[in-house]
Amino acid sequence: MGVIEEIYCENFMCHRKLRVTLSPHINFITGENGSGKSAIIAAIQICFGATARTTHRGKNIKAFIGHEFDGNALVSVKLRNDNSDVFHPDKYGKNIIVERLIRRDGSAEYRLKNEQGHVVSKLKSELDTMMDRLNIQTDNPCAVMDQENAKLFLKGKSEDKYKFFLQSTDLAKMRTTYTHIDETTRMIIESALKSEVAKIATLRDAKNKTKKQWQESQSIGKLEKELELLKTELEWSFVDQKETITANVQKKLKQKECDATSASEKLSKATNEAQQLEQDQNDANAKLEEASMRMDKNRRQKMRVKSKIREARRPIQQYKAELSQVTRSKERTKQQLTRLHHDLQQKRDRHAAKLHRLNEGNKDLRDRVGKKQQEVAQTESDLHDTEADADAHRHTLRDLEDRQDDCKTQLRQLYQEAETTKKRLNSLKQQKQNRVAAFGRNIAHLQQLIQTNLHQFTAPPIGPLGMYITLPDDFMRFERAIEVATGSVLRTFLVVNGQDKALLDKLRRQAHCSSTEANMIISARTGYRYNNLELPSGDLAAHAICNILQVNNDEVFNALVDTCSLESKLLFDDREVAERRVLTGSSGSFRMARFVSEVYLPSGDKFVVRSGNLAYIANKRQLYGYIVRQNVDRGIVEMKNKLDCLEKDVDELRRDESLLSHDKNELGNDIKQQSDRVNFLSRRLNQQRMELRCLNDEIDDILQDHTLDTSVLESECKSTEDELEDFQRREQDLNKAITPDRKLHDSLDALKKLDSVEKMIAVEMSECQSDVDAVYKRLREAKVEEITEQRELEAARSTVENLEQQLISVRDECDGQTQIALKLGRRPDEVNVPAQCNRRVKTVERQLARVRDKLEGWSLSELKAEMEAQRAKYRAKKANFDKIRGNLQRIRSMLNERVDNWTRFRKAISQHTSREFEKFMLLSNFAAERSVRSEFDVFMDSQNRSMTVELLVEAAKKNCNKQFIFVTPNDLSMLRPDPVVKIQKLAPPRYRAASAGAHDVDMDGVA
Repeated sequence: MGVIEEIYCENFMCHRKLRVTLSPHINFITGENGSGKSAIIAAIQICFGATARTTHRGKNIKAFIGHEFDGNALVSVKLRNDNSDVFHPDKYGKNIIVERLIRRDGSAEYRLKNEQGHVVSKLKSELDTMMDRLNIQTDNPCAVMDQENAKLFLKGKSEDKYKFFLQSTDLAKMRTTYTHIDETTRMIIESALKSEVAKIATLRDAKNKTKKQWQESQSIGKLEKELELLKTELEWSFVDQKETITANVQKKLKQKECDATSASEKLSKATNEAQQLEQDQNDANAKLEEASMRMDKNRRQKMRVKSKIREARRPIQQYKAELSQVTRSKERTKQQLTRLHHDLQQKRDRHAAKLHRLNEGNKDLRDRVGKKQQEVAQTESDLHDTEADADAHRHTLRDLEDRQDDCKTQLRQLYQEAETTKKRLNSLKQQKQNRVAAFGRNIAHLQQLIQTNLHQFTAPPIGPLGMYITLPDDFMRFERAIEVATGSVLRTFLVVNGQDKALLDKLRRQAHCSSTEANMIISARTGYRYNNLELPSGDLAAHAICNILQVNNDEVFNALVDTCSLESKLLFDDREVAERRVLTGSSGSFRMARFVSEVYLPSGDKFVVRSGNLAYIANKRQLYGYIVRQNVDRGIVEMKNKLDCLEKDVDELRRDESLLSHDKNELGNDIKQQSDRVNFLSRRLNQQRMELRCLNDEIDDILQDHTLDTSVLESECKSTEDELEDFQRREQDLNKAITPDRKLHDSLDALKKLDSVEKMIAVEMSECQSDVDAVYKRLREAKVEEITEQRELEAARSTVENLEQQLISVRDECDGQTQIALKLGRRPDEVNVPAQCNRRVKTVERQLARVRDKLEGWSLSELKAEMEAQRAKYRAKKANFDKIRGNLQRIRSMLNERVDNWTRFRKAISQHTSREFEKFMLLSNFAAERSVRSEFDVFMDSQNRSMTVELLVEAAKKNCNKQFIFVTPNDLSMLRPDPVVKIQKLAPPRYRAASAGAHDVDMDGVA
């Protein structure tokens, strides 16, 4: 049983600093309302781990810090630790000090100190263990009854009282404990055991893996022997394959010889058939030609007849048209004659009225007209000359503008070429300082990253590949051709697997490499250089790129052979020499020498053979060969010379453009002046012409006013009358001319006869044409067949020649392969195909590699010891897991048993409490009433309060082994002095109410 010796509060609720020393038996704390009595009970609860809501004094822990105080709050309780329920006396001694620090941010901290005041623990679990050991229950209303619990006990419902009963008897705590145990065991089963199962599975896999490695390690010798036999079988499979190829070539050669004989016979037959069809075609064409001639003759006769008919019909049609026109013209002439007579009479009348106003002519006016005509002629001459000069100047200006545009275009192109040359020059200067710069501006940074992360690679990357090649000085002229032949491979890196490729790709991104920089090739490291390359025979092997280029790394050499086929690409200085030495056959049937795929010239141009045709491919890429070339000084000099030439050309073009611009401006000014003069002369000419027209009009008016001229009207009347008489005579002549003609009828009959003859000839020609088409179709088919047979015969003969050469070559290869196979061993009884043998060899090699890789450098004894250690570790882990699982099963079984006991105990104690309460009620003469609410009200008089206090003291004395703390605002002066009873009165509150009211019972208690 824990006994509180001292309580200390600092900045807690209404207390700035408060220290209360308690008696080990009965304690009364009294004081007025608001003096902080309940704060002492709350301090005890908070110090022993209660939540803010449990104390009914706040919603959160920081609410207990006094608002008028600064800093954090601190509560401390000093417990006695020297009775039978002592708790770790070796650590704490005779006293245990429990502190709880409350911070303003809402956090809190526990401190368990020993009797010297040194902190022993800050764990909540340590506090719970101590309270359980000393039987301190702050959440039990029978141990700590505050005001809210007292009200709930007196006024609460049946459910509240039952809850009070469960808390008081620790049944609720037991149920919570059982639930916690159940959840904990379930969590262990669901999480911890599953984790252990995974660990056991991992250990089992490791044990099995080690065991499998041990078993596989025993098969290395067997696999090596099997590999040797498989390699022998592989070589003999090549021999078998060559023999099969030889037999097939022989068989094919015989078949092609038979095909050639058959093709020759078919060709002769097709030729005879074509000649016969040609004779038939000539006969049919002769018949068609004769019918065509008769058709042409008939058509010519028909055209002559039609012409006669048209000639006969044309006058009649013309007569009819003319008659219609004459009739209309006669009517118009009559109307015109009437109008002329009327106009003549009116003019004579007007002239008679104006005779008195006639005057003589003006001689000065005529002189002015003559002068004005001379001025107009002079102005027209000046205008014509000025316009001719302006046109000549405009033509010259257009020429200047075209020349200036050409100059600007050339200047812009030179600027671009100069910028490109400068960039290339800077690149060469960087390459001179660091050769890596030739492969990209970010390659140097990438190599630094590779060196930094070299430990992460399975094998160090090799690259760029161009760093490992050298071109001898004697072949430096082929540097551009080699770059074209290798493409972008010289800029790549070699890695051994996909993991290294992914890592290098990550480093490429960190170095900000472009898509064309630091590409990768996955290639396994062989450790040796290819030596059995398929090189061209004879002197051509010396022209192979792989024999010219010096490669100082075997892996790089193998990669270049695999990706670029350098052994089949040749280099020549002259195209004619290369074609003469490499090509055989004629156009349409060209063949390259054996093991030759492409031939390159120093410029990078190449030629290949495709389907028997020679293809010459020009190099259009701007490559300078600086990757292959070790010394870039010559390239720098070339770039500088080129840049100087470009700058000189730019200066000359600038001067030319400046002169052209100056000439253009001067010519533009001249054209503007001439345009202004043309405009001026045009305006003056128009003005002079207008003045001349006015003078002429004035003269005409004067002349017309002086004379009466009716001769025009009279002559018009005369001519109109004559014209009318002519129309009448012509009308009579046309009527006589329109009469039927006998010759026209004869011509129409002849035309009908010619039409019938033409139809007959057309039918005959159609039949002849059908015969000609049929014969031509058969002849065309015969010619096609003849040409086809001719080509088949030529192809068969060519194939026979090729097969004969191929047979000789295959026999030589077969003999050579047989000698190689005999060196490895005798011929097996049964030999598989090379592909299958190769797959089996690779399978066994992979098995050997896997076995060696799985050993990971371990010896057999170390591997066996590791296998035994893994087995022991697995067994120990499995045994521990089985033990834990058994303990959990037993714990859950015991838990179920205790839950059943708890259920029975709860039922029994409920029945026992009910019986004892009934006995108490009978003894107190309250048999009819089971509630004490009416006997213990919130408001009591002083006499009842005194009796209640005395009753509590007497009850506490009966339990002398327990400590009681009562908190009340009542006056305790009526209590008699007693050595086991200690009364402490708190100071009045800082702020009192304005008026006093009824005295409330405020009694808290701690037992």
